[in-house]
Parts: sequence; C-alpha cells; structure tokens
Amino acid sequence: MNAPISSIPSTIVVDRRGRVYERPMILHPRTALYIYFVVLGVGLVSLLRRDPTLQAVGYGAFALGMLVIADSKTTWLRAMPFIVLAVALAAGAVALAVGLA
Repeated sequence: MNAPISSIPSTIVVDRRGRVYERPMILHPRTALYIYFVVLGVGLVSLLRRDPTLQAVGYGAFALGMLVIADSKTTWLRAMPFIVLAVALAAGAVALAVGLA
C-alpha cells in the first residue's frame, strides 16, 4: 500500500501495527477488554447455575461479548459473523427469559 496519504479517505484508519480499519471502532480497546472480562464472569456464573433467568442473562452477556469482539474487527465483512452470532444469542436470551425454551 504505497498510496500517498492524501489519497486515503478520512474514514480509513491505520493503527501502529499497520492494520487498516475501514470502519470506526466504537470502544477503546482497553474499555472493550474490561467489558469482555465482565461478560466472561457473568457468562461463566450463568453456566454453573441451572436457573433459567440466570441462563438468559448469560446468553445476553455472551451476545454483548460477541458485539465487543465484532467492534475490534477491521472490516464489516470480518465483523459480520460475530454480529450474526450476537443476534442469535440475544434471541436465545429472550426465548429463555420469556419461557419459550
């Protein structure tokens, strides 16, 4: 990528490792890491208990975790599998909370 700086659109960001971000990140990486640690903690507790309400919270936490991972991806195409998985997990959380499953 030897294009002059003036020819790169302003929406494309290159980090210090050379990764090209074609979409904006919403969360700072350190904030995303803290959120993901909380998500893992809630998710693991929900897996150890058999309470359906707590399992629904765990599914919701894992859905949020997938969105945090998707936010770290460089393009929409790379983020899309995590977004789809987050939607599926959120649907599972709603189904557990309502009592469908």
